[in-house]
Amino acid sequence: MPKYTYKARDAKGNLNSGEMDVVDEHELMRELDIKGYFLINAELKNGTGGDLLGPLRKVKTKAITQFTVELSTLLNSGISLVGALEIEEDQMGEGIMKTTLGEVIKDIRNGSSFSEALAKHPKIFNKIYIGLIRAGEVSGQLDVILLDLAKFMEISEENKSKVKSALIYPGVLITVCLLVCAFLMVFVLPSFASIFASSGVELPAPTRILMDISYFMQERWYVIFGGIAFAYGMFKMWTKTKDGRYIWHGMLFKLPAIGPLISKSIISRFTRTFGALIKSSVPMLQALEILREGSDNARIEQLVDRIKLSVSEGERISDELDANEYMPTMVARMVSVGEDTGALDTMLLKVSDYYDKELDAEIKGLTSVIEPIIIVIMGVIIGAIVLAVMLPMFDMTKTVK
Repeated sequence: MPKYTYKARDAKGNLNSGEMDVVDEHELMRELDIKGYFLINAELKNGTGGDLLGPLRKVKTKAITQFTVELSTLLNSGISLVGALEIEEDQMGEGIMKTTLGEVIKDIRNGSSFSEALAKHPKIFNKIYIGLIRAGEVSGQLDVILLDLAKFMEISEENKSKVKSALIYPGVLITVCLLVCAFLMVFVLPSFASIFASSGVELPAPTRILMDISYFMQERWYVIFGGIAFAYGMFKMWTKTKDGRYIWHGMLFKLPAIGPLISKSIISRFTRTFGALIKSSVPMLQALEILREGSDNARIEQLVDRIKLSVSEGERISDELDANEYMPTMVARMVSVGEDTGALDTMLLKVSDYYDKELDAEIKGLTSVIEPIIIVIMGVIIGAIVLAVMLPMFDMTKTVK
């Protein structure tokens, strides 16, 4: 029997690790569930993960969302889970999703629950997805949960696309600016170098500096590219360390111009995910664990850890939110009202809707302001290059006279 090493958290949020002889990952999850543990990660003792195709599995969120909506509709019409999954499998084109559904159907027929079967494919179905499916199985409202899940995924993906689009536009403008400057420095300026040399005119300081930079870019281009690659590699290594990741994720909230954009996106995702889990009747500590594992920001992970500790000690979630520097006061107040009225999930989803609108307004404001700023910067840089070239030409004109 295979031996698995695992990491799991108990009801208090403490991390535990160990080994267990089980047939597969879903049996490991079931055994840990009985002991009151929530599985986080599992690997075969020889170091190979249970999902052998894991590194190759990549399915677009849009495809998973469409599958979720269709599955909800099929279940709502009275078709059995296996029957609905078989219909979805037949409609899928050849690819990873079709293969995965075949494996899920096989596992369900062998006695696994739907959530256990999905948990064997973490590269496709994340912990939030599996947690909500498990809640739907327990409540007997799987079709309703699937519909809510599809809506949640659509909104999350839409917000992610908005942020990417907002960042791509200024990125393209900056890239064009850099390419134009590089073209002038590498291909245009050298043609003036020989003219200036033969004229015997003493070059002004700006022109000399520009010529030195142009020469360096022509002759030492590999140093520039090597330096950029090295800096990028060091940055990636730094952000993979615990401290580096923590510092960088905190800096994202405070970046000029795009910081508020990223902040609103993260807050919206945090509150919507939390609200969806609570609405689906996922136990609070388990919901917080899923929320933590589904977060992409170290500062939010730390916040969730503090909330888990507060909840386990009988304290309020809103107190931790109010004490956190990255959470606006409005979020803490809305959550406090939700705790007082017993409508925490409703308040969290309302907060998320509010920040979705704020995100739209922030994106429109950013795109309207950043374009003229970048154009002005481009004009100043290119103007400075042209001026540095023209200065010695004015002196040459005086000499000819």
